[in-house]
This record gives sequence, C-alpha cells and structure tokens, in this order.
Amino acid sequence: MRYGLKTTLLLTLILLMTSAAAAGETTGHLSVGRADYEWIAGFHFEDVERRSISFFGYEEVVRAGGLHIQMDSQQVHGWGSTAKTAILGNLRYSILGYMGRDGFPGQRRLALDDDFRMGVAGDVLLRSGVFGRGLEFDVSVWRQGAFRVMPFLKSFSPHNIRWGIGYDSSHAAFSRLGFEHRVTSDSMLNGSITVYTDINDPLDAELVWSIGEDDFDVLQIGVNRTDQWRVFVTSRVGKDWRYEARWTSEGVVKFMAAYRFF
Repeated sequence: MRYGLKTTLLLTLILLMTSAAAAGETTGHLSVGRADYEWIAGFHFEDVERRSISFFGYEEVVRAGGLHIQMDSQQVHGWGSTAKTAILGNLRYSILGYMGRDGFPGQRRLALDDDFRMGVAGDVLLRSGVFGRGLEFDVSVWRQGAFRVMPFLKSFSPHNIRWGIGYDSSHAAFSRLGFEHRVTSDSMLNGSITVYTDINDPLDAELVWSIGEDDFDVLQIGVNRTDQWRVFVTSRVGKDWRYEARWTSEGVVKFMAAYRFF
C-alpha cells in the first residue's frame, strides 16, 4: 500500500479516538464515491461532546476519523482529528490536531482531499463590543518547517468582516479579507454568503452560499481557486444523508455520498 506507515499511524489514532468518544454524541457514516478516476468506499465517524464552563463559558470537543479504500488500486487512505473550541466571556479559542489524507471538521470535504497532512491549527479571538482582534495559525509537523500565522481584526456588525496580514513559510507575506452576510427572509433561501480573497493575489479566492439554517437540511454552493478553479456543491438531507460533488477547471470530477448508520 502507498501509505503503509501513515495508515498504521492513522489506525492507531482512530482507535484511540474511538475509545475516548464514549462521553459525547457519536455518529457514523458509510460512504461511496469516485475520486482520482477510481471508485472509493469507506466510513467516517464524528463524536461531539459539549459542556458548560463556569456560568459564562462553553466548550465543545469534536473527535473524528475515517478510512476509505480505492477499489482499483487497493490503496487505503484515512484521517483523524481532534478539535476543541471554547468560549469564555469575550474570549474564544479553538485548536485542531489533524492527520491524514482527507477532509477535517470545519471543511466541506468528506473524503476528497489529495495530500497527506499532519499538524496543529487554531485561532484565538478577543471580542470587545462589535469588534474583535485575534490570531490564527497552522503548523505542519509532516512538512518540516511549513507554517502559517496571521493576526486579524474582525467586525461583527452589521456584517462579519475579517481582515488580516500574515506570513506563510511557502508564500512569504500575505493579506486576506473575509466577508460574511446573513440572509434572513421568509423564504427557504435563509443562510449566509461568505467570501474571502488574498489581497496579494485576488484570484486566490472563495465564495460560498449556504442555504438553510437547520443543522440537517443545508445546501452549500461555492467556487474557489488556488492553483485552479473549483466548483463544489455539498448538502445534508435529514439526519442520514450527506452529499458532495466537485468540478475543477482541468475537467476532474469528484463526488461522494454518505449514509449515517449510527
């Protein structure tokens, strides 16, 4: 197999997370799809644990992982992650440890990412009224020396606007602008519009339109570009089904369907 050591490490991590996941609400999905010109199948799980901290605090821990196999080449890929988010009054922080060759919580991908990654990411935000200031970071322990760090400012009213200047070990200094607008009406188009762009390279951008505010019935339509253009559609229908499809400017099509089995 292509990632023998990595797969072994992933299995160990997923087993550890599974054994630690008894305290929260656990869900599991079976998935099937097509990526890298091959059919793929597998599973992923997610455990969410929430608790109060003192009178004004809140904490959420999400443990997740999964494996899938490419049917033709018999290659096994997978991922595992543990994320913690806490709110203590005006202070919010989150930290994510991740490892594998798939998507991670907070991203739209189910099992369609391309590169093996292992590292730690997070952010800290201190809010004062309708304004906030913070710091976000991402450090790779797989690619030696790879990191990204960005101080940022955020406005919460009337729209969420976020601007930061950061440094990336691969691309030197960069500046990023983000905007989120909540759509509220009596129609089924309730949701949000999110856009961000790299000011140094305006074509390095993403636009996401999320339709629906329910935790289970949500449709996301978006377009982004880093090295090439990508269009993606993701949806959750009821409590049991999730779908994702992606198209790239190079003509590559990837899709995935996942069914909740517990």
